Amino acid sequence: MVVKKIHEAGVTSDVAYTAAFGSILLSIGIWLTYKSDEPGHAERLGIFVGLWAPTLAVGGLALERYEDSLDGHITSATKSVERVENAVKKALED
Repeated sequence: MVVKKIHEAGVTSDVAYTAAFGSILLSIGIWLTYKSDEPGHAERLGIFVGLWAPTLAVGGLALERYEDSLDGHITSATKSVERVENAVKKALED
């Protein structure tokens, strides 16, 4: 799994989310400060860098889900117990 390999390489969801936010800021910075003989070049470069943000954010989401799955066996068991308890309470009320 690609996400597992990325996580093993030390990239966490926080890193991916930070990179996504950073690409947005970098895109704005490029658009505002880039000097070129061709005025459209700054806009195209800023848009190109800005397009990294969704990819990095989705990567962050995938990493976050993977990280949750590492702790998930306890969380899933707790949720299952809560569901059973709620079902029993509802059955007793009826």
